[in-house]
Amino acid sequence: MTAVDEARAALGRIGVGLVTPIAPADEWRRAAQRVERAGYGSIWVNEAIGGREVFTQLSVMLAATERIVLGSAVANLWARHPATMQGAASVLADAYPGRLALGVGVSMGAIVEQSGQKWTSPLTRMREYLDGMDAAVDAAPVPEKPFPRLLAALGPKMQELARDRADGALPAAMPVEHTRQARERLGDDKLLIAMQSAILETDPAKARGIARGTQMLAIPGSPYVRSLKSLGYGDEALSGGGSDEVIDACFIWGDETAIAKRVQEHLDAGADHVCVTVFTPDLSSAADHFERLGPRPALTTVPATRLPSAAQGLKPVPPDRRVGFLPGGTWATTTDRSGLSGLNRTSCSPAARPGPRPARSRTDLKRPQPCTAQVALRGPAQRGPARVTPRGRHPRARTGSAGADQAGFVGGYDQLGAVAGVEFGQQVADVGLHGGGAQVEVLG
Repeated sequence: MTAVDEARAALGRIGVGLVTPIAPADEWRRAAQRVERAGYGSIWVNEAIGGREVFTQLSVMLAATERIVLGSAVANLWARHPATMQGAASVLADAYPGRLALGVGVSMGAIVEQSGQKWTSPLTRMREYLDGMDAAVDAAPVPEKPFPRLLAALGPKMQELARDRADGALPAAMPVEHTRQARERLGDDKLLIAMQSAILETDPAKARGIARGTQMLAIPGSPYVRSLKSLGYGDEALSGGGSDEVIDACFIWGDETAIAKRVQEHLDAGADHVCVTVFTPDLSSAADHFERLGPRPALTTVPATRLPSAAQGLKPVPPDRRVGFLPGGTWATTTDRSGLSGLNRTSCSPAARPGPRPARSRTDLKRPQPCTAQVALRGPAQRGPARVTPRGRHPRARTGSAGADQAGFVGGYDQLGAVAGVEFGQQVADVGLHGGGAQVEVLG
């Protein structure tokens, strides 16, 4: 699998950003563990130049957790030599296979100048820096699983560089339309991770006041201002901390339902993953917010280790939170419709995206291919067994079930709760649904 494939399988759909500047290591460990238990797929941390160094910070949280992906959003390229960036990421990816995502960014002119360095063209600097990283690959460890290299890319030229020289992009604090345009520039084979700030406040004046307090648009040479202008926002709308329209487009505020709705809009616009950050005074408070927003006990299906090369005729996940449908060769998630977990959608691995039916030889059509579908109930609060029943044309089907006290490692996820599986032979049918499907239901 490529780094993009590995990341898509491991990240899931929603992660969190922990951006508290300074805190004791034990507080970072406890916050990371609480986020992992809440069911999120990733944790992202940032850095400036000096202070909280990002790779050291990531190593603390990787050691304190078991399955969650840790990412830099971003590692500041002005803070280290490109060979050091490549080496540090490679060491962590080797130590924690499949659990590191590397986001690299050019920072801002004011921050760079304050560090005593000379600010230069962001695009040129990034291109030269990537050259240096590539030249250092042979001297670095070779991880068991490749880690994705992502660029903090707001503008079209940086996004094109992310498409050509990296595994994807990490745009931050942008409207949904920006996500849609970024996906068009990147193409379907690159990762797009949207970074979004959420404000759990239903009073419009208070919420917008918190958003304006970030001074995002007031920073000299702000890249956010340039990107928003490219989306059609004028000087008047961008002055004074931003008009209500700008604030409402760039920040998510409201109750859990409102925040879940905006997250879903970014996913629908083409984001593979949405990272949500919150404004809190400390890490404990941030973890409180994420537990309040986070995935409730969820019915989740994940890719098996031996999937067919394509799956067509995908069917939507039923709206009932207690039932899920797994088309052959795909994975899907259905959860209760509250908080950030209320994202009812069907997804599939990159190799199984909907599209023209692939040409197959006569031999392929006649020979059934084994395929295993694994299903798990995630969430420590979930109780009760699960049952998996084959559907479609499965000549050699077998059902399986498990109690809620069992756990399993399935498709790159450490699943909590009940795990059940069904193994069946694949038969290509005229409907074009390779591998058929499985009806999954929670019992009791």
